This record gives sequence, C-alpha cells and structure tokens, in this order.
Amino acid sequence: MYLISLSQADLFAGITPGYVSGASEEGHASSYYKETWTEKPHSFSLTLDVGGSINYKIWRFDLKAIPAFHYCLTDNYDRHSALIDMSGKALHEKNEPVRWFFSISGGLAFRF
Repeated sequence: MYLISLSQADLFAGITPGYVSGASEEGHASSYYKETWTEKPHSFSLTLDVGGSINYKIWRFDLKAIPAFHYCLTDNYDRHSALIDMSGKALHEKNEPVRWFFSISGGLAFRF
C-alpha cells in the first residue's frame, strides 16, 4: 500500500472566453521617481490557455497543483509607466499591452 503516489498528470489546452469586471483603473502604485499603473480598456476577454494538472494521493486525500500559461487574444490590460523628475514632469512614458500571464491554483479533496 502506497500512502503517497503520483496518480495522474494531465495536460490541457483551450480557449477561454470571459468577462473581467471592475473599474477602468485597477491599481496604482507609485514611488519617488517612477509611477506605474494598469488600465482595463475592455471587459470581454478571450485567452488561449495551456497548462497541466498534477494530482498526489495521500491516503483518502487528493492534493492538486494546476499551473497554466494564458495568452490574451483580446486587449484587456494596458500597463503604463512614467519616469518623473523632481518637478513632476514626465521624462519618459511607456504604454504596452499585457499579452500573457501565469497562474497556479491548487486544492485538497477528500475521497469517500
């Protein structure tokens, strides 16, 4: 009898439509010379997802880890950054869309 065993490893890929709720400007963080913020111009999202699921069995429990990469097919987030001098004048500004992100989720399940 094995108490800990790798029972299943799955790979997945697909397209996920969705809706991103919230205000237009999600977050704003600033420092002394540099300001960065993220803006959400559109609420509808469409991502291309690739990831995997790893399940570990421990007696009657299943421990899961699910890492995934997501590529945004729609323009949902724009990252803005500006370099500010002492007088408050912007020396350099940069705007770029956020095209991909990484997520990891997990869980613990009890089997009857």
